[in-house]
Amino acid sequence: MRRLARGLSTVILLPLLIAAAAYGFYWFQVKSYLDKLVDELSPFAQLSYGSIYANPLGEVGADGLVLVLNQDGSRIPIQSVRVRSKDPLFFLDPQARVDAGDWPDALSLAIRGVDFDLSSPLFRELEAQAEQALEPGMISPDALGCGSVERFDLPALRKMGYGRLPMDLTLGLRLDRPNRLITLESGADIDGMGNSLMQFEISVTTDNLAPAQMMAANPRLRHIEMSYQDSGYNLRRNSFCAKEAGVEVALYRQRHEALLQQWLADLGVHLPASLWSLYQGASQPRANLLFTMDPPGGLGAEVLTGSGSPQYLFERLNIGAKLNGKRVALDDVNLEQMFSGQALQRALEDVEATTEEIVPEALVEVPEPLPPALESADDELLRGMPKRKAETAAKSYKPTRLADLNAMVGRPVRIYTDLGNRMEGKLVAANGSRLRVESRVDKGLVQYPLDYAQVRRVEVYR
Repeated sequence: MRRLARGLSTVILLPLLIAAAAYGFYWFQVKSYLDKLVDELSPFAQLSYGSIYANPLGEVGADGLVLVLNQDGSRIPIQSVRVRSKDPLFFLDPQARVDAGDWPDALSLAIRGVDFDLSSPLFRELEAQAEQALEPGMISPDALGCGSVERFDLPALRKMGYGRLPMDLTLGLRLDRPNRLITLESGADIDGMGNSLMQFEISVTTDNLAPAQMMAANPRLRHIEMSYQDSGYNLRRNSFCAKEAGVEVALYRQRHEALLQQWLADLGVHLPASLWSLYQGASQPRANLLFTMDPPGGLGAEVLTGSGSPQYLFERLNIGAKLNGKRVALDDVNLEQMFSGQALQRALEDVEATTEEIVPEALVEVPEPLPPALESADDELLRGMPKRKAETAAKSYKPTRLADLNAMVGRPVRIYTDLGNRMEGKLVAANGSRLRVESRVDKGLVQYPLDYAQVRRVEVYR
């Protein structure tokens, strides 16, 4: 009987001991990671925490954190930090897993109860730096009609009653491995102000998701979603500005919108009705605004470099908008008509300033002078008649067969792919089955390879 009892105790206690040991190791790994983070932050700030949270099902974190900046002693309390993973083993060695591209299918970070004091030394320093960067007497367009207020900076926020800004922050990652899709999310919820959420969906061409290999995976932006929900800021701002201007809220809004329209008109900008209605609606209390972008075939670097015109890029992005849950059609948005006068002139000057970088000098055709004999004969025959410059065949982008591309290497080209994308640049190689186009990105040059099977149409500048 005693042996039976001893055997039963062993059978029951052994799994419990193993589970306790595994949990202890798991808890120790979380604590080691936190202590390492505290040590890495020590040159800049002192981080302390009250307790550790370790759930073996895939959630770890800490409670009662305090971050104290070394530079000015600003103190930032944080209620809790939680990291959730669909794969609990990820937390045993997260850095190695990330470096190897072995991400869990779902990973999220939630920081709750971050409490920023707008009167702390940190924000006082930010306020002083902002004042130095601003031009004296410059009024921000969103502060037009708000009495003597020139901008909604930190002093204005404090006057509105925002002494502290408690907020929650979230980050998220989801993987759809069969379809090679990555979804990234970020959100911020500021108490008494508003909350925002951004979502990006990216497609890749490889299963290797190591950070060092991501650019080689030809990432393409498939979907963007941005939303904002007002939770008190609009009401406070409208009431504050009406009081500063000495008028009722409705009259303040009318004056503000009239002044803003005049400010835009002085710049040569004329908003279409759809964008103006979005602005008016988004300024009302409890407003909810949603923007989406769903570019057909995705958005890659070749689309940005070969967009041709702002209107083409706008249409390519396929932007949608909703105000308070109702769709707002953007069919009347035409960027070329929106910008005129000074705004259009500045845009043209920017284009002219970069023309020499985009168009090779060899493409600028200079008419050859006529021989002296022909010049003198021309003078005798046409003396007294107005002279007209000899016309030369204008060069332009002309449709070209793929089979002829090998002879066009070095010329500017426009490539239209089977996914509806347009790539513009210089043709640097064409071997009968594959081509490479060199395009300018920012201040550098990037070469994009394309198979002939991906190409729908080619236009060569000739």
